[in-house]
Amino acid sequence: MKLNLKELNEDLKKNFIDRMDFVKFWAEYVKSHDDEKWSKAQNVLIDSQILNSKKFYKKLAETPEGREKIKELKR
Repeated sequence: MKLNLKELNEDLKKNFIDRMDFVKFWAEYVKSHDDEKWSKAQNVLIDSQILNSKKFYKKLAETPEGREKIKELKR
């Protein structure tokens, strides 16, 4: 597989622009909505990330190779 640096740079630039657009969107959302509303949305996101992480490690621990990888990560 040949790496196309021009395409990679374009993808990185687009990704950066998308992230900055979202940061601006979220900042405006937080400013224009009460704390209780946006913090609930943030809580759902964080809880789902924690749950996905737990599921990932549980699945990873099902194999000897996975258990070894977990040990490496904890070092």
